[in-house]
Amino acid sequence: MPLYLFTNAQFSLAVCADGEGRGLPPGDWTLLKEVDPAEIDAAIVARVAAEGHWYYRPGRSPADAAQGAADGPPPEK
Repeated sequence: MPLYLFTNAQFSLAVCADGEGRGLPPGDWTLLKEVDPAEIDAAIVARVAAEGHWYYRPGRSPADAAQGAADGPPPEK
């Protein structure tokens, strides 16, 4: 199963099982590329398999985000 890397203004990186980005938080997502799951941390791949997506919000370490509870969208300003 290929995975897809996306980016937008609020999140520096998202990984999604859907190439259209369905399931990602609302926002203007840009597809960066299709990737093989072997190229991505196993914890992130497991999260995508369980939830359909994973995303990294600036200010958190990628390792914490991969292991921790699901992030929600950033608070509205």
